[in-house]
Amino acid sequence: MNTRLATVITATAVTVTALAAAPAATAAPAAPPVYHTFNVPGAIATEVIGINDNGVLTGDYVVKDNKQQALVGFIDAHGHITSFNYPTPYWTKSVGINNAGTAVGFSLNRHTHLYKGWLRSPSGQFTPINDPAAGTGANQGTQVDTINDHGVVVGVYVTSTGAIHGFSYHAGHYTSITVPHAYYGKPGYGVGIGCNNNAGAMVGWVTPSGKNVVEGLVDTAGHITTFTGPGAGAQPGDATYANAISNTGVIAGTSNGPSGVSHGWVLAGCAFTLLHDPHAAGAFGAAPEGINRHGVVVGIYLDARGYPHVHGFLVATGITGAAPHSPCPPAAPVRPGGVTRVTPAYRLALPAR
Repeated sequence: MNTRLATVITATAVTVTALAAAPAATAAPAAPPVYHTFNVPGAIATEVIGINDNGVLTGDYVVKDNKQQALVGFIDAHGHITSFNYPTPYWTKSVGINNAGTAVGFSLNRHTHLYKGWLRSPSGQFTPINDPAAGTGANQGTQVDTINDHGVVVGVYVTSTGAIHGFSYHAGHYTSITVPHAYYGKPGYGVGIGCNNNAGAMVGWVTPSGKNVVEGLVDTAGHITTFTGPGAGAQPGDATYANAISNTGVIAGTSNGPSGVSHGWVLAGCAFTLLHDPHAAGAFGAAPEGINRHGVVVGIYLDARGYPHVHGFLVATGITGAAPHSPCPPAAPVRPGGVTRVTPAYRLALPAR
C-alpha cells in the first residue's frame, strides 16, 4: 500500500465527516470553496460518484488484473475503505449509497458487454436488479444509479434497439419512466434517470424530439421540468446532465456547449453556481456526481496528463437549500461564481404511476 496515498485518504475522510456535520446554511460561502482530491491507494484511476448524508462515499477505481484493467467498487466510511466486486467476469461500478449504507450500481460483463444492475446490503450481500424490458445484447441491460432511504431505486435500461429508458424499482416492481416528446429513435437517445431523493424527486436527462441536444430534467410529483445548464444552449451537441439531487432539493450536474468546455455546477432553485476543481486541466474542469444534504459535492476530474489519470474530488459548497424548481422567477438570483439561471423548456405531466 502506498503510505502517502493512504494518509491522503484518511485525512480526506476526516474532512468529509466534519463537512457533513457542519450546520446548514443557505448563503453562499464567503471564501472560495476548498477542493479535496480523493484517490484509492494503488489505483490507476478513482471515481467518487455518491455520498450520503453521513459523509460515506462510494465509487469505483481501476487496477491492473492479469495485465488488464479491472474496475472495482468501493465504499469509504470515514477512512475505512471496503472494496468489492460483483461476481466475475464483471467490472463493478458503485454509483449511489443511502443513509443506511445500502449501495447500488451496475457491472459490465467483460466478455458479452452486457450491463447488470445490483443492490449491495450493508452486510455485503448482492441482490440483482435488472429491468425485464432491457435488452440482452452487447451494451444493453440495466444500470442502477441511486437508492433513497425508502428503498426506491432508480436508473436506466437499454433496450434491444439501443434506446435508453429511465426506471424505478421498489419491492419487486419495475416502473418505466417515460417523458412525453422524448426521442428514442437512435441508440443512446431517450431518457436517463440519475438520482432520486427521500421526497421522491428525480433528476436526469432527456433527448427531446426535434432537437439534437440533451436537456436536464427534474421530476417532482409526476411533473417534469427540463432545463439547460451554463454553457449549453440549442446548438447540436449541446448537453445538460442533472446527475444528483440532495434530500434538500439541491441539484448537481454538468453541461457543455459548442466550445467543448465542460461546466460543473450546483443548482439551488433557479440559481446555478459553477464548480471548477483547480487541480483539473483542460476542458474537463470538474464533473459533480453526487451531493448530500449538507452541500458536500463529490465527483471526478482529469489532471494534466489526461486519461486515464482520473481522480475523485469533494468540496463543501455551503449550498444546502433549494426553492421550487418550477416555475422560475423572471429574475432569478445569481450566486458569486454563478452566471446563468435555469431556463425551463417545457413542463409536462407524466402518466400516473
